[in-house]
Amino acid sequence: MILNHRAVAMLLAAASLSLPTTFAEQLPTDPALETGKLDNGIRWIYRHHSNPPGKMALLVHLSSGSLNETDEQRGLAHFIEHMAFNGTQHYPPGTLVPYFESIGMEFGADLNASTGFDLTQYMLFLPDTSLSGIDEALKVLSDFMFRVQFSEKEIEKERGIILSEKLSRRNVAMRLQEEVWKKLYGESHFVQRMPIGTDDVIKNADRDRFIDYYNTWYRPERMTVIMVGDRPSDEVIPLVRKWFNDEKAKAPARKPFPADLRFPPRKAAVVAKDPEYQYCTLSIYNHLPPRPPTTTVEAHRQRIVERLGNRIIARRYSDRQARGEARYQTAAASITGMLRTATLAAASATGTPEQWEEMVTELVEELNRVREYGFQAHELETAARDLRASATRRVKTEETANGNRMLMRYSRRVTDEEPILSAQQRLDLLNRILPTIRVEDVTETFNRNFAPDKFVITLNIVDDPAITVPDEETLLAAMNSALARRVSPPAGATEEQPLIAKEPQPGRITDRKAYPELGITTVRMENGVTVHHRFMDYKKDTVVVSINLGGATLEEQGETLGRSEAASIAFSRPATQRVGSTEITDMLTGRNINVTGSSAPDSLTLRLRGSPTDLELGFRVAHALLLEGRVEPPAFAVWRSQRLQGIKLLGAFPEFQAGRRVRQLTSGDDPRTDTLDSRRYEQVTVEQAQEWLNRHLQSAPIEVAIVGEIPLEAALELAAKYVGSLPKRGAEDFWKLRSLKRQRGPLRARVPVASATDKAYVMVGFIGPDARATNEHRALSLAANVLTSRLIERIREEKAWVYGIAARAGRNYAFVDDSTFSVSAPCKPDYAEDVVAEVKRIFAEFAANGPTSEELENARKQIHNNLDTQMKEPVFWWRAMSDVVLHRYPLAGLVDVHEKYSAVTASQVQDVFRQYFVPERIYDVIASPKITPKAASDEAPVGQSQG
Repeated sequence: MILNHRAVAMLLAAASLSLPTTFAEQLPTDPALETGKLDNGIRWIYRHHSNPPGKMALLVHLSSGSLNETDEQRGLAHFIEHMAFNGTQHYPPGTLVPYFESIGMEFGADLNASTGFDLTQYMLFLPDTSLSGIDEALKVLSDFMFRVQFSEKEIEKERGIILSEKLSRRNVAMRLQEEVWKKLYGESHFVQRMPIGTDDVIKNADRDRFIDYYNTWYRPERMTVIMVGDRPSDEVIPLVRKWFNDEKAKAPARKPFPADLRFPPRKAAVVAKDPEYQYCTLSIYNHLPPRPPTTTVEAHRQRIVERLGNRIIARRYSDRQARGEARYQTAAASITGMLRTATLAAASATGTPEQWEEMVTELVEELNRVREYGFQAHELETAARDLRASATRRVKTEETANGNRMLMRYSRRVTDEEPILSAQQRLDLLNRILPTIRVEDVTETFNRNFAPDKFVITLNIVDDPAITVPDEETLLAAMNSALARRVSPPAGATEEQPLIAKEPQPGRITDRKAYPELGITTVRMENGVTVHHRFMDYKKDTVVVSINLGGATLEEQGETLGRSEAASIAFSRPATQRVGSTEITDMLTGRNINVTGSSAPDSLTLRLRGSPTDLELGFRVAHALLLEGRVEPPAFAVWRSQRLQGIKLLGAFPEFQAGRRVRQLTSGDDPRTDTLDSRRYEQVTVEQAQEWLNRHLQSAPIEVAIVGEIPLEAALELAAKYVGSLPKRGAEDFWKLRSLKRQRGPLRARVPVASATDKAYVMVGFIGPDARATNEHRALSLAANVLTSRLIERIREEKAWVYGIAARAGRNYAFVDDSTFSVSAPCKPDYAEDVVAEVKRIFAEFAANGPTSEELENARKQIHNNLDTQMKEPVFWWRAMSDVVLHRYPLAGLVDVHEKYSAVTASQVQDVFRQYFVPERIYDVIASPKITPKAASDEAPVGQSQG
């Protein structure tokens, strides 16, 4: 039965009379949490959790951010967050980071902080759960909250770092956001309180302004200490009391500033243009009244109803695009809160600038269709099934969920003042609520949220004379015209087609080899497919699988460039010659398995991830794709359009232009490595992509990795049936294609960038050992950790030329002798040459003297800490096992890896570094808007030396 909107409203009103009154009850709280409040009002939350095992994550949440700044303090909430690391009562300037490095933590990754409009938070992720370490961490967090020293010398030093951070964040997206916000909400308080602040305050604010904000807003009643870790609470909470219980506020309280969001009282349009923006982004907003925190079952039910509606409309947008009936590339709808001042209902789409008007019509048309005909029962059933499947899997995986992520989720709930529910409580509520939700409920709620009376439409678009950009009156008229159009009813449910025409016959295993030290088993199928397996239950109900087809981009040349990435569309948007992507999406909906894929430099890759219960369905889809995968023309058109737009956009980003130039220099300008060359996407056709895919499906060598909570024999049974049954293929050798014709260095380039942002990007480094030289890479990994500390100290802290900087020892297996040791950072253009010179100076000092014993020991601890966590994750082993044959990856290097890192000496680190930090392997590149074309033309030709 098709209902018009009046009938829907009447049915909803009738239904609402019969809703259980118990829906007004309060939401429960996760019983695994322990909570309390100290004498001074500080709240605490503790979760005893053993994943990662032997670790502890701590966070202090402060319910104050940039909204509470005065006009003279704009940016100081964020600045104070920086100052906490620059001197407290127990940690004088320059001592905090070295202490944490000495216990194996890394600045940024393991100790960090963030500031928003309405919160500030400080995080510490400890390498172990020793009581002395937890005690010290709580002392540090207590110092942050109550005992920051605000040395005038440190304030002056930090100004340049804050300005560098502000510069690093400047880009076209931020400019467009600020323009839209100013036009829509220009008189609102929050528009004037961007957390990064103003240059004037950052440069000139005196110490008294810092003290005023800190003493006023860093108050016990605004603080929550949150901890997740592998230690009993009765050993930890006394330490919280020790460091936090006796602290008092240092100044009288003030009334917090509201966001004071003022939005247009009637329909409105905003057009924001920028010469660097190559996309067209349309958004239609409804500004709804603010909502109180979701604390009752009734409010929770309302959120579920809204999520169902948003899922259904997103599916309609996606299906339309898959049928080739949309000009947009992506489209979706959402409901979000805006700093408790409003609720935002938004429908958004992205596409090409030339088709903005068609996109308006199509975005509005689906909203009209819901308003006219409502949602359909089969759509609600599908969306509800998907919600229930996701909630069920969260119950299975919560026990082994990452504790650090739990910590951040708890912090969000504290910000929202909402209870923290366990996965089981969320599933129980969902199972209780879903039967009470009818399709009419979802339709009425969606239409109320997206009532068109006060729609605001925004358009972000390129500022280009070749593109006809509408003014705001024209944009508003286009929306109104679209709203006035009649629409046809939605399509009904489609009949499901069989995915596989004939059940595959399992292939035979011809060879088996075990690596007992690693828990890995490798088998060879009679059709030539290699399969690796490792059982892991560290992450419950989780299996990850990769199916790699060798060759791909490695085989491209001339007119075939770009075909591998185009061919991988059949995997990233799964479709076959028999069953389209929409039907495959239907098959996977409500099942806990994800099937996707991509192209790598030397393979086409299919990836499966999800529950072992649904893994066979994933393998069935993979089997169908490996037999008759199809590149759908609509998906191909979206892919090519997005790639070409992206290349134009990235042309104005110095970081991407610098990276591209480094790749050209270090590869000898090999076109296979230049993914930012638009020609590779302009020349390829969908027919060529399909032909390239077919060739790989028929003959490319295949390597499979299966990691997770699935026993060996069960995994091999699936692999034998769905991959071992494929046509026979040889073990083609790609090594003749892996060489590069790079010339001797030093390799140097200065790249002019046509950017409206006055920002440069620096990349300095050298070509390191081949990826398979494991011992040498261990030495360079240790060197990278040592040098990162030196770079931060010298170039960030002393010079204040950059905000973030680090050294990285990379490994590239696709090409021989192609790994790089690199340092990169954004900075002001005037500092760029100085940064290059200082990095090289630091490198030279390291080559001459090597690491100190203390530096090397700290680097070892950091790497051991990372390995402790990473090697327990299925994804680590999945990556290690995916290309053992294809890359000749030395699995033996993973045996006793901790001991092997511990055995590396300072002289070995120095010797390896000195071996590769030589003129013929060094490169340095600067991309900047301040480089003139003449200066750029003076660089050495790609692959040639320049002193």
